[in-house]
Amino acid sequence: MGWLHAVPKSKVKNDNEEKQETRQGRFVRELVEIIYPPCEMMHMVEYLFSAGPVMSSPMGSNPLCHQEIWAWQQNMSIDLCPWQVNCLREMSRQYLSELLQSDKHDSPPPWIPEIDKEHGELVAKRVKDVLRG
Repeated sequence: MGWLHAVPKSKVKNDNEEKQETRQGRFVRELVEIIYPPCEMMHMVEYLFSAGPVMSSPMGSNPLCHQEIWAWQQNMSIDLCPWQVNCLREMSRQYLSELLQSDKHDSPPPWIPEIDKEHGELVAKRVKDVLRG
């Protein structure tokens, strides 16, 4: 999700450039189908985004801490098991890491979608483009 929420830097530096948008925003605007990886614990993803995937600080964004998760649990009347709290913290760290690493316009997604015959040629072209530099 961090990859989708990242705002890629432009290929060309432009002073008159309007506000940049996230990949997800561009995909929605251009009607590009977003293929998400399979997820067996969707409720944990929903918890992460309900709590806020990251927290703000004077030094920038940080992963969720125990205090933030505890406060979210109190506000939402949800009682998480210790492994769920640890899972949320790790998901927050991974989200932030991917968000920060995905600011290049050609950053690949961190997952590989299932490829059907219809998309095979497109994938082959993208691989050739990447290898060519």
